[in-house]
Amino acid sequence: MVLQVAQDVVVADSIERASLAVTARFAKEWEQRGWLQADTLRIPRSEWVALGSCTLASADTAEQQYWVSEWAAEHDAVVAASGLGTENIRLEMVGFFGAAQARIRVSLNDNELLSDSWWAQSGGMTPFSAWLCSRLLSMPERDRSGQLRRWAEVRLAIDNHLPALKSGPVVQVDALLSEITPQVAHRFRLRWEPEAGPTRLYSLKAEALGADGSVTPLPYADFDERGIVATDRRRPILLPDDVTAVLQTARTKVKRSEREVGPELSNPALIVPEGIEADRYFDLSQYSERVLGFELVDRQAAKPIEASGIDWFGAKATENVFIEILVDSGTAAGKQVVRLKTEEQARAVYTANEAALAGGGDSPVHAGEVSFRASADVREQLRAPLRIENEAPPSAQADKPRGNYAAIVKELDSSPQVDRDGIVVDESKVPWPELVAMLKPGSALMAHQRRGIAWMWGHLGAGTPGVLLADDMGLGKTFQASCFLALRALREPSKRHLIVAPTVLLENWDAELEKFFQPEVLGRRTILHDDGLRRLLDANGAVDTSRLERFQLVITNYDTLARHQKSLLKVDFDVVVFDEAQNVKNATTLKARAARALKRQFAVAMTGTPVETTMSDVWAIYDAAQTSQPRAFGSIAEFDTQFTKQGGAGVSALRKRLRFPSAESSLLRREKKEALRNLPEKNIVPRFVAMTERQAAQERAIIASTSRRGALGVLEELRKLYQHPSLLETGHIQMTTAEALEVSPKTRLCLEILEEVRQRGEKALVFSLRYQVQDLLAQLFIQRFGLKVVHIINGDPRNRKAAHQRIAEFSAVPGFNVMILSPIAAGVGLTITAANNVVHYERWWNHAKEDQATDRAHRIGQTKQVNVYYPLLHRPGAQGEGFDVRLHELVERRRLVAQDFLSPTEDLESDGEELKQMIAREGVVS
Repeated sequence: MVLQVAQDVVVADSIERASLAVTARFAKEWEQRGWLQADTLRIPRSEWVALGSCTLASADTAEQQYWVSEWAAEHDAVVAASGLGTENIRLEMVGFFGAAQARIRVSLNDNELLSDSWWAQSGGMTPFSAWLCSRLLSMPERDRSGQLRRWAEVRLAIDNHLPALKSGPVVQVDALLSEITPQVAHRFRLRWEPEAGPTRLYSLKAEALGADGSVTPLPYADFDERGIVATDRRRPILLPDDVTAVLQTARTKVKRSEREVGPELSNPALIVPEGIEADRYFDLSQYSERVLGFELVDRQAAKPIEASGIDWFGAKATENVFIEILVDSGTAAGKQVVRLKTEEQARAVYTANEAALAGGGDSPVHAGEVSFRASADVREQLRAPLRIENEAPPSAQADKPRGNYAAIVKELDSSPQVDRDGIVVDESKVPWPELVAMLKPGSALMAHQRRGIAWMWGHLGAGTPGVLLADDMGLGKTFQASCFLALRALREPSKRHLIVAPTVLLENWDAELEKFFQPEVLGRRTILHDDGLRRLLDANGAVDTSRLERFQLVITNYDTLARHQKSLLKVDFDVVVFDEAQNVKNATTLKARAARALKRQFAVAMTGTPVETTMSDVWAIYDAAQTSQPRAFGSIAEFDTQFTKQGGAGVSALRKRLRFPSAESSLLRREKKEALRNLPEKNIVPRFVAMTERQAAQERAIIASTSRRGALGVLEELRKLYQHPSLLETGHIQMTTAEALEVSPKTRLCLEILEEVRQRGEKALVFSLRYQVQDLLAQLFIQRFGLKVVHIINGDPRNRKAAHQRIAEFSAVPGFNVMILSPIAAGVGLTITAANNVVHYERWWNHAKEDQATDRAHRIGQTKQVNVYYPLLHRPGAQGEGFDVRLHELVERRRLVAQDFLSPTEDLESDGEELKQMIAREGVVS
């Protein structure tokens, strides 16, 4: 294999196509992208560098870890295919941020890389290393803010993403640079605060709001015009551009009389400087009455890192010191610190330094008793504290990250009319002949679906602001909502509707509408994502709402709703559908706030799991669905008091408030066992196998380390042990097929189960979260059963079309076939009824999520009994012992207890106490 690095492309000839990572996971994707041809991997330089950056798709901790592992898998695969070895990278700070010659020196394998030729110098490096070099060796010059932001971005990647790579470089950061840990603020606000005393003076205070609800004052004395608050000079707070401009104005509004601030109190937009869109902050006339304002939320915050005590920036100024600067004395003493006690003295030194530089730099500059050489370095140290303008070059301006604007949403009370009568599910009120005429031949409505459509139709007519369709998974919620939208479009053809769904379901929605309805139904529609979104962006990167309003139906995802809420909240929608509405269960997120603030006549929230962890999930979904009166609930505090904190009684009280299951209820729930009486049964089949003696010893050792590792640390190690013991040693499975089967009885049992499925001529779905295990299983299935390919679906939004194509290919194969899926990826939106066997190779601790995965096969369209297999390890000679068995019993017990779909289902990983007790029962805890 020969690796070539040209100016614009990386080429690897004669790659090992039989390598595990390529064959089982990425070969087809790379072929579709045009990277892989015959035995040559050819990747454009820009895409090679992009592979080194991990863009997170979720803020949820578990899913965040999942996406990092997905990124790491592809990175490792491309490195393995390219034959690259381990790299050593050293980062050293030269000067200090903002100084004239400031830069970060990057050395690759002890050879310093130059900013203008690093790509050619390297001779080929891993994508992560290439990305790191591209960011650090193109840092904006003389721009302290831009340089700190760039370092914050790289530091986040080194600390949070690099550890996930097995092919990543060894990165060393020098002691001085390691102390610089910039913090990117999340949200901001301005507030008028009356001063104490009888004079009624006001000051405009600026604050940064943390993701955890913390409030950090932004004192103007520590703020400079480049967007840096240096209260702690080792951990400066970085501000987005527009907030910086607003704070420049706000800092002049200190200790003003009530008369002076009167106009600004009545019209806050006066604070926003000319050139910045005032409506980003204060003009709310185009939004729903629920929007109180907007605040800036940054995309990504750097992980806080504790400093070691070295003060790279010098001591913080005290009452008697305005600033300390580092100067060149021109003597044997070399560099020395000069303390400037007042702003006037600092300004005088700045003026003298400028004059000396203008004269050629030969004249000394005097600061009290100290004389030193004039330099551009001194100029840069004094610019920020003296607030002297310093225009950054256009490239540096472009590098500064932009934030997202989030709606500040008005809190609403519950309706006193919540217990009203009068809503009846009257199917005779629905214009069924007109609906049937809109459907394509063969698109028949089932009885429970007719009732669901009539229920939505009745609530719309009665003035209910929104409803929750919580049918069990697999009963056709998408079809019911589509029919309701079609009827509404027939009655109100001039109005537009919005569907918000997870990214992986966008194409699914479009395909469902194409499948069931005549072409003219629902009018013009667009998918507001990827190319569809780019076509509608204006010159400022905002959605052009005048062009968007030409469409009768808009389909978008929650991320687009969050990022472009300032534009989308201006549009008047008739009906809004929130598919998989559990996406808004965290009311503090951007997407949840945007969902609550959308203008609409009526909303339909859809989810088969309205309660995933706590009862407050129901409140968040209703708060997004019902944004006007009459509504079911008031504030979250009121909800928690009345329901969440009442335990089992809270569920009964919640049902009573919602009048569930009466026809008047704004919540509709049908179970498959009731609505689909002809649906084949779901057969649960636990299968047991004894672990090896070595695994049993490893299990005992792990459990005995609880006091040192903690319960969750032990859980993670046990998780690895049960998937494949080699994960404990290296975190990766690198062995032959025979070796992999020899050390893992669970893996052998999985193949035995699939052999039974093959004998019956049926298909199977195998669920596993870890990509290392997925790759191994795909290899084993191909070799054992002679399959041409085993598709793996992990839910990457970039490959959502490929997922449906792979399902179609899997389903079209006659007889036996196997597909591997992640329970996260397959939790929503996929129908795979060609398979009637499900193997949960790795348990998902929350049984509700596990059931979501199972129900990809157990749903409308399934004609065979669905067998759900749980391969379980037990201790040698004792089938009832072992943590794997105990965990299965616990999850099944919780599944039985949580028969009520409104009961909270705490994730096992968050239930540390019960987990500790179970671990303690399984072994001797030191």
